Amino acid sequence: MQITFKQARLPAKGLLLVPFFENGSFLPNKRINENEGDFFANALKAADFKKTKEDFLPLGFLPFRPNVRAVAVRFGEIKDINAALLQVLGGKIAHFLMREKTPKAALFMGMLPKETRVPADEAACQVAFGAALGAYRFDKYKTEENESDEKISFDILTPMAAEAKELFVEFQNLLHGIYTARDLVSEPANALSPEIFAQKLRSLSVENLKVTVLDEKQIAEKGMNLITAVGQGAKNPPRLAILEYNGLPDGQTQEPLLFVGKGVCFDSGGISLKPSLHMGDMKYDMAGAAAVTGALIALSLNKEPVHVVGIMPLVENMPSGSAVHPGDVIKSLSGLTVEVDNTDAEGRLILADALWYGQETFSPEAVVDLATLTGAMKYALGGEYAGVFSNNDRLQKELIAAGQHTTHDRLWPFPMDKAYEKLIVSDIADIRNTGIKPEAGSITAALFLQKFIQKGVKWAHLDIAGTAWSTESMPVCPKGATGFGVQLLTVFALEHKPSGKPGRRRRQ
Repeated sequence: MQITFKQARLPAKGLLLVPFFENGSFLPNKRINENEGDFFANALKAADFKKTKEDFLPLGFLPFRPNVRAVAVRFGEIKDINAALLQVLGGKIAHFLMREKTPKAALFMGMLPKETRVPADEAACQVAFGAALGAYRFDKYKTEENESDEKISFDILTPMAAEAKELFVEFQNLLHGIYTARDLVSEPANALSPEIFAQKLRSLSVENLKVTVLDEKQIAEKGMNLITAVGQGAKNPPRLAILEYNGLPDGQTQEPLLFVGKGVCFDSGGISLKPSLHMGDMKYDMAGAAAVTGALIALSLNKEPVHVVGIMPLVENMPSGSAVHPGDVIKSLSGLTVEVDNTDAEGRLILADALWYGQETFSPEAVVDLATLTGAMKYALGGEYAGVFSNNDRLQKELIAAGQHTTHDRLWPFPMDKAYEKLIVSDIADIRNTGIKPEAGSITAALFLQKFIQKGVKWAHLDIAGTAWSTESMPVCPKGATGFGVQLLTVFALEHKPSGKPGRRRRQ
């Protein structure tokens, strides 16, 4: 979808979308005169706008623009208007235009009512951002062109067109990060092995984004035995990818934020084999790594004044004669020994080594990991929220607040009570990788990871198992990869207040 911002004048032809609020009023603009306004008001009344639940209502051709077909767009209650709602509206508009197979359309955006406190340029950008998110499709493997995905020219008509165009650049950079994450998650496992993932990172042409990749020999030499163990059953060996972006002004130093993303490019469960039903979906078990990649891309492209490191352990978890066995004991990079009770609890194993390596190497100011870690999280929160676990209340609150400034990346807090630690005690090692009872699975997984957080380090774990992949289409995302976490991490990195220093936030 090609989105442009133009001055708020009624077009000469094509499809015109006109936003209306529940009280029947439309966005005010001096370009609509009294007669034109009367037409919209009367047409809306005739369409019984207040009683219908439809988001889009046809109003017919305009008598004063006979080549323009008008459609009313329901914007809801004035008091509810905010950035997230505008993005959702944009996504709904994208879906509508694709269903209508409309090659050219325009949305007449005027000045929002003052009580919304959303400037016209930002409002236009939020709608455009949502439309771009909703229009995303992963169809590179389709041999027949899908007519519903035909390119659409979508103009947003706003009195602040020039300002919106300038502001939208940073939204586009965020979109690039989200699209990259969605593309990575959508790739089938045969097209995204650990090495191919690493190659894609090496080929990123993003200024000031440093890329380092450790191969299987380097991983083993450094003592990351948990990563080695998980990957040893696969034909494709593991990789450890590191992205670093430092946008701090010259002469300013600060410990980086460390983002760690689980990167299981395919998870069969290993010897503890998963059921065959929906096993193909396990290509998305690297969504945490994809989110970290997307966030680092967005921060770098927008030249944000932050210092962030992303670490991604990349593996395939496969059954074979060389695979790790249930019951094996492995010595981690931290020195702790781990009993591998279940080889399908592999994500926490690779994260444990990656977390320790990141702390030892970069001395981060705070650590956040993202992982499609537990099926239990899907049952607890479904696809609406991801779970957040933390050893620091302030960090947890900052992450939750950052999620509230996004379209869909919302978080819900879970306990980290020591009473649950007895569930991961091993009889023969320091710790076991699953609970001794089939309960509190997401909590015990988080407590396992906490064992690999060094004393005094602020840390949060995000379990995105239910939110990284959608089984149904949403306004800002089609069915499939959501890109969950990219926007969240980006906003968090900007809003975070290290050592009491004030953070800042952009409008995306």
